[in-house]
Amino acid sequence: MPAGPGPMGFVAFAGVKLVGYTIAALALKKAFPSASASAAKVGLARTGIGLVAGTLFGGIWLLLSMHFEHWWPDWMADFVFFGVLIPIRLAEWSLLIHFFFDRGLVQRGRDLEYAAYGSLWSFVLDAVGILAAFVVPGGFWIC
Repeated sequence: MPAGPGPMGFVAFAGVKLVGYTIAALALKKAFPSASASAAKVGLARTGIGLVAGTLFGGIWLLLSMHFEHWWPDWMADFVFFGVLIPIRLAEWSLLIHFFFDRGLVQRGRDLEYAAYGSLWSFVLDAVGILAAFVVPGGFWIC
């Protein structure tokens, strides 16, 4: 059965991400007290990074999954999807930490730890954002 997000669903999903990433930025600012950027600016930047990376990854995944759909079982597609998405999320958070909190990623162990926490937070926000897209009127269409 065909289904997909509508414009209001996208707005709800992106709004959840923006609020969630701004909250994460507040936590990062406590961990990196010398950071000068506002939490709102960091949250907006993280949302932008995610929209760009998510669109690219989603488009590539859609094309590849259509090509390989008969070559692997459904459970393997989910395994591969998340197996590729996890390092992408770590890279997104590392990029954010590099730009706003630890230029040059000098404290690599600490930076990777926060990138891992951020990646987990991104998955939580995905679930909340998808739920929000289903709840708002016109947020999701199903034929």
